[in-house]
Amino acid sequence: STPPHVALLAVAGMTCGACSSTVERALSAHPGVTTAVVSCVTHQAKVEFDAGVTSGDALVEVVEMVGFDASVTEISRPQPQLLSVELTLGGMTCSACSGAIERHLAALPGVSSCSVSLVLNRAHLVVDPGTTPAASLVEEVEAIGFEASVVG
Repeated sequence: STPPHVALLAVAGMTCGACSSTVERALSAHPGVTTAVVSCVTHQAKVEFDAGVTSGDALVEVVEMVGFDASVTEISRPQPQLLSVELTLGGMTCSACSGAIERHLAALPGVSSCSVSLVLNRAHLVVDPGTTPAASLVEEVEAIGFEASVVG
């Protein structure tokens, strides 16, 4: 599952805890909302939501339907969870081989760093597993004529 987006809403017109509770209940019941926290002191709502199900504009409409004015002040998108991957490599004979593998892997989408060691016959990568799963890294190395397997 993907991490939720987070919306900060400015909510006007709340004067007490009952007001903020009404807004919080309405937002929490809206499809796609994971959590909603509303403060009448700061006049803000912090809402975690699935952007595939709802949007910032829809959250504003929910608040307006219970009688308060609202606007989106910020929406933050989730950052990918990065994973460290170690590959054992075979078939390298020189620094040109290790350089070719390193350049090829580093150019793949979802790879944020790559280091290949000729001496250790290993590659260390930091990847977004949602974009580039470890098994695809093995396939990519094999596609350019070398052997690879995931360590661990």
